[in-house]
Amino acid sequence: MIMQTMGNEQEIITNTIFCNGCERVTSHTCHGEYSSYTGDSEFYGYRLYVCDKCKMGVLEVFYTNPDICDHAGGNWNEDDLRGEYLYFPERTHLTRRPQEFPQAPKKLTEVYHEIITAFNAGLPRLCAIGIRALIEGICEDKQISGNNLNLQKKIDRLNALTGQGIAEGLHSIRFLGNAAAHELEVPYKQEVELAIELCEGLMVLLYSLNLEQKSKLLKEIRDAKQTDGRFQFFDWTGGRGWK
Repeated sequence: MIMQTMGNEQEIITNTIFCNGCERVTSHTCHGEYSSYTGDSEFYGYRLYVCDKCKMGVLEVFYTNPDICDHAGGNWNEDDLRGEYLYFPERTHLTRRPQEFPQAPKKLTEVYHEIITAFNAGLPRLCAIGIRALIEGICEDKQISGNNLNLQKKIDRLNALTGQGIAEGLHSIRFLGNAAAHELEVPYKQEVELAIELCEGLMVLLYSLNLEQKSKLLKEIRDAKQTDGRFQFFDWTGGRGWK
């Protein structure tokens, strides 16, 4: 944050913030602020910034108290305040964007989108429980079920179906969800991110890519190219044929 004093003593505050409009970090100018102490225990403030490039606005919210300030390396008694910043609307580079799986069952895509929403909202326990539920749902959809099958056995059978050797990662998801649900354990963000990526890869494999169909189509195109000299391909600029 940079403060400049103009000739008329008006202070101009600028800051570098990720801009959702420009999709990168840009310089922002403050167009209004408010701050207040609540006794000797809390301090909060608001600043309305506008991007110098695209003119999109963003609200900065600052909050601290003596414990937060001290933990962050500040000094509560010397106006060297350190605390927590939030930005509204939420910065898009801090959020995870969901993928789309049009061939997956609706109930699975709904659970997946709820997981992404929980992740972006900073709800790690709900996110971990949702990821475990998604694996359960995938096993059910692939008819890996039975009264004597717990999730551990279902994962082993699912691994045999995919042939990708991912059972170890899926079992880690099972442990993650169990700990969140039964012990109220908070998972690390990196754990949850990797678990989501593993689930996304699994859904791509099972619902988005029909590898057998694509392989067959590629062979048909290659055979047509070799047997029919009139068969033409077109590049993605449109209009010019090439072999």
